[in-house]
Amino acid sequence: MIQLAGFPIASFAQSITTLEPELEAMLQKTLGPSETLYFKIQAAPAEALVLTTTRIIVLKGAKRGQNGQAYGRFFRVDEINRFEYRGWPRTTFIAVITKQTALERIPAFALWKCTFGVTISGSLGSSTATYLQGLEQWLAAQRRYALVNGPLPVIQPLNLAVQPGEIFYLDVAATYYEEKAVRQYVGGSSGVSIPVGRGVRFRVGASRGQSVTQHVLEADDQGMLAIGSRRIVFSGARRNLSIPFSTIATVDVFSDGLRVGVPNRTTMLFKTSDEIAGIVLKRLLKIP
Repeated sequence: MIQLAGFPIASFAQSITTLEPELEAMLQKTLGPSETLYFKIQAAPAEALVLTTTRIIVLKGAKRGQNGQAYGRFFRVDEINRFEYRGWPRTTFIAVITKQTALERIPAFALWKCTFGVTISGSLGSSTATYLQGLEQWLAAQRRYALVNGPLPVIQPLNLAVQPGEIFYLDVAATYYEEKAVRQYVGGSSGVSIPVGRGVRFRVGASRGQSVTQHVLEADDQGMLAIGSRRIVFSGARRNLSIPFSTIATVDVFSDGLRVGVPNRTTMLFKTSDEIAGIVLKRLLKIP
């Protein structure tokens, strides 16, 4: 489990503030004996955001809770994929995005109902957003180093049936691109338009040109790409792909995705947010 040892806190130490009594009591009940506070921020009334050594915590008091019930949501640091920010004059809305919360909906006009986000007023909102952007980059670097150099973590991909004896190490959001044949005409001429009467024109000399077929990569579906010990699996809205390692001939890694080559099959390209999926796949296949 990732812990924030080594992540700089001095630049944001002033944000350890006193929370509303209800929120402070909730926080003290949930803190573990070994958890160190990085920050605790009083957001909008009855809302707070807390970062500790191992968790980020969203607290909602009774004023914000459904049916007048206070509650909190707790996310391990290593569960965080990113933070989502929405800025307005004098306020900043910040949501914690994990695999689970990415499937949930952020209310468009009632952000206080979002159980994994808070609204922070004034300059504290923008400075918090800047700090969390640094945290997001730091977490990404830690994950990249661990996936390249350390033991691969075992995960349970969402909505994927794992076969006996099979384990998975990574799943990321991805767009699947497929090579498709596109036919177009080149070298044609529109000819000359000749008037033959009031409001009537006759076109002569037009030619359609030569039919040419080009192979292009087009976005086909969006979903999740999982990297396992025996295969890679793409699960999309319209398409599901399972590619056994034994069929993979080539893997090309890009800064925003990977291309997988399988004999007698069209090129498959998966666009992701970074190069991690390709690096892990090449590591498992022992491709230098």
